[in-house]
Amino acid sequence: MIPKEPVREWTFNKRDPEGRFNDNDLANILHDATESRASAFGARGVPAAMRIIEILGIQQARAWNTCSLNEFRKFFGLKPYGTFKEWNPDPEIYKAAQSLYKDIDNLELYVGLQAEEAKQASPGSGLCPGFTTARAILADAVSLSRGDRFFTLECTPANLTSWGFQDCQHEPNDGSYGGLLTKLLFRTLPEHYPRGSAYAHFPFLTPDFMERNMKIVDPDGLDKYRWSRPQQQPVILVKSCSAVRQVLSDSAFVSTSDVRILGLADTATRLLTEFSEARREIFKIIMSSPEDLAAFFDQKTRELIDAKSFGGADESTKYVDIVKDVINLLPLHWISEEIAGLPLKSSTNPQGVWYEEDVYKMLSDIAEYSHLNFDPENDWKLREGSRAHSEGIVSHVKVHLEKITSWFSFSDSFHHIGIANDNSHGFLKKVLTALGKRFSHQEIAFHVFASVAPMAAIYSAALAHVVNFFMDDAQSEDQEDLDRLVNSRDGDDFDKLKAYILGVLTLNPPVPGIYRTASREVVVGSQSIQPSETVYASLASRHCENQRLLHLDCDDCSHLRIAGHSLMSEEFLCATIPSVLRVVFEQVGIRRQPSSLGRIASFKDYLHESPRDLYVNSRGTVSQLPESLVVQLDPPSPEWYLIPSHSPDKD
Repeated sequence: MIPKEPVREWTFNKRDPEGRFNDNDLANILHDATESRASAFGARGVPAAMRIIEILGIQQARAWNTCSLNEFRKFFGLKPYGTFKEWNPDPEIYKAAQSLYKDIDNLELYVGLQAEEAKQASPGSGLCPGFTTARAILADAVSLSRGDRFFTLECTPANLTSWGFQDCQHEPNDGSYGGLLTKLLFRTLPEHYPRGSAYAHFPFLTPDFMERNMKIVDPDGLDKYRWSRPQQQPVILVKSCSAVRQVLSDSAFVSTSDVRILGLADTATRLLTEFSEARREIFKIIMSSPEDLAAFFDQKTRELIDAKSFGGADESTKYVDIVKDVINLLPLHWISEEIAGLPLKSSTNPQGVWYEEDVYKMLSDIAEYSHLNFDPENDWKLREGSRAHSEGIVSHVKVHLEKITSWFSFSDSFHHIGIANDNSHGFLKKVLTALGKRFSHQEIAFHVFASVAPMAAIYSAALAHVVNFFMDDAQSEDQEDLDRLVNSRDGDDFDKLKAYILGVLTLNPPVPGIYRTASREVVVGSQSIQPSETVYASLASRHCENQRLLHLDCDDCSHLRIAGHSLMSEEFLCATIPSVLRVVFEQVGIRRQPSSLGRIASFKDYLHESPRDLYVNSRGTVSQLPESLVVQLDPPSPEWYLIPSHSPDKD
């Protein structure tokens, strides 16, 4: 059975010139293994293909002069077996062993462990090996967790980095009940393990068994998994401007983002065209008064800078985290006060219910799930979190709508307790007038949510990119021009400012790319896209660090408009961002904080061979949204104090 000459070439599959196996071949082996039920523990349960492995195990144990089974049991404090029948009551097994070993004390360790009577399966029994094996496994597991240097001394953030340490921990809310192999399969074979595949979530359990068991244990979660055998789903990269523009504008390509957003609704799924039409009408109401939008973002930016800035010990400099405490909070305040009437709790509204940080976390989760869902290992957690967040927001808006249509609507006072500066009542009345005859209150509430919430955090990221760009020393010439443009009322200057903003977002888009699924055969450039194939339209492929905005042809990159009728539309961006830039850059002496806090912590990564920026947040984990950028400001007057909202005690 053992070849005289060692095998130096694989007898299955072939390596490529770089030494890699083909992903398809590896995936097929893994899929077959998941579908194949393993034999139970016990004698004569080893497959014939593994016979050589068993022989090698026996030979190795003898070469090491290992102890007998009974000696091993004594070492663990277990009672030694007195007879072969006690060791395994099956006559075929114990009689064969008795004829070979004569005395039970001669039964060698490897054979004794493998052929020992296995524990009977019952609900909650888990693995069912022999008792000696189970005892040894438990003892070894405890010893490893307590004494193995890789699990103790070496397993620290200092050695693994904060990201690496957290990445090694199990995630109980990933659909795999904490299994770590799921993450490995999604990362290494993403085209062969689609999101939600039972083959990735439960690789050690046959799908048919797991599906039957899930119907009993968690029937509500049954439809969240894909139970069929995965088929390869290659992603086709499209990166030229003309090709990207075609993919984003051609109705033959279905938006995967819209499909995900619709999946958050707890009502019956409406047609995508109805969803798009409702969003279009809501956005028309939002953009009915661009001047009011500009005024709100101007005033709210001033309020947040004043409320969130703090001073140093010598009171000579103010500091503010312009991204975390201003830019990231702007859209959620706008949604809360002008659109949905959310009871946001802040320093100016202490009676609110939801804290700013919590609402931003909700909106960022929704944004990552709907528009930045590039890593399948995060899909489950993002989906479940986004669904819970959407239910909370939609239910609040629904109650608001019901109050409007009730005969108490003239006051609506009870509903608005805890909401300061709330103008959402009038907005929702307009939405009801436009959509009330075609949709229920539940559906209208969801359409309002879908029109603003999924893009809120991405809007903040776009604004952060613009502010960060103009704070670079390399852009000093552009910044001087910006200072003039943001304060100008001339139409030509506004067009130039608009070109600046769109140019920055072309060089550094907040969304690196967009997935689209072909509904029919389409020819894009020289590529033929078949039905159901996925296309990745790269928005970041034109990124050029040294390209000046003054020489950037923004019309050639009009595909940068990530989603029409949303916060990332050109109309909304150009109505609001100039007001924010005006307030930010009119701050006296604004400059980056000299330390690393004055830079957005980011690094370059590649997705489908296309670049994307990732960010390191304060928890040491990787995010797709910028979190922090601390700037310094000169205090407006010598009377400015450490806490600007309070005067010093004069008593």
